[in-house]
Amino acid sequence: MMHQHIPSIRSLNALAFDVGTQDVGIAHACERLDQILTDYGIPHTYEAYDGDHLNRIAERIRTHVLPFFTEALAFE
Repeated sequence: MMHQHIPSIRSLNALAFDVGTQDVGIAHACERLDQILTDYGIPHTYEAYDGDHLNRIAERIRTHVLPFFTEALAFE
């Protein structure tokens, strides 16, 4: 199903996602998504971190999410 959305995904200004290594089921899907985007040559950021989706939320927002949006949403 992912392949039919590639044209729309290419139109994005930035794309990033992460997953906890202990996120059962989700971790594998995110690895596969990373590979598909890489195969299509679509720039993106992917990170797998130790834990599950409830670990270190405030830290990850401060150190990853906000800097990503600061850069991706920078207007001239």
